[in-house]
Amino acid sequence: MKKLTYFFAIAAAVIFFTGCQGGKASDVPEMVEVEIMIPEKMEAGESHELKVRVTQGGDIVQDASIVEFEIWESGSKEDSEMIKAPHDGKGIYKIDKTFDHDGTYYVQTHVTAKDMHVMPKASFTIGQAAEHEEEQTESEHHHHH
Repeated sequence: MKKLTYFFAIAAAVIFFTGCQGGKASDVPEMVEVEIMIPEKMEAGESHELKVRVTQGGDIVQDASIVEFEIWESGSKEDSEMIKAPHDGKGIYKIDKTFDHDGTYYVQTHVTAKDMHVMPKASFTIGQAAEHEEEQTESEHHHHH
């Protein structure tokens, strides 16, 4: 009878510890990270590559469901343009964009990958635009006509 009790005690311990392993943090997917890569100097009238690198846990993501660049000039978010970015290899998704005049612009990427949606935003200057200030918060920025 003692052998049977030990068997059940060991079996219960094995089941308990195996069950606990299922709840480890490694079962939670790591965040998808998006790095926006914009040339340092850009001029109006020239084509420029805007890119993002998509990774998850340090691994490149080559199968993102959606990668789009939303671009607008400072103060004109309501006139933003959405451009789909194809995968260019090694987790890089890119578009070519020509800006027709100098100014301060914003790009917000909309990336859906591995059941996560990430929307990082960056600002940049075309040509000799004056140094820009951070865009107003959304609530301050909406204009109702």
